[in-house]
Amino acid sequence: MNWILNPPLNELHPSCVEDLCEILKQVRENGSSIRVSCGSFPFRPLKDDIVVNLGRMDKLLGLDIQEKRVTVEPGMKLSALFKILETVSLSLDMVGRVPDLTIGDALAIVWKSKETATILPCQKHAQE
Repeated sequence: MNWILNPPLNELHPSCVEDLCEILKQVRENGSSIRVSCGSFPFRPLKDDIVVNLGRMDKLLGLDIQEKRVTVEPGMKLSALFKILETVSLSLDMVGRVPDLTIGDALAIVWKSKETATILPCQKHAQE
């Protein structure tokens, strides 16, 4: 079964933490099973899974230039994060770029591969 050709029947799209908490509360109360996605990396949900798609949760929550730390919601696309970081002469240390991949899906891939991601000075600005 292909997720793109056969999308899940029960897919929810919270747009904020409060929505997500309400969904998780109802899932727990109903004894349902869930799969979490950020919308940019396909996977195959089980037949009765409720898919919680975090793609609408895509806001910048914090940026500490001194600490080189950024906090974003999981649905932010890497392309959007690259643009934000470039404005403050920072970048992500990544092998290859998949601009439409979301942060949440990228972290899931990193977690599965046991690699790390680091924020570094942006090469474009470091040479100026």
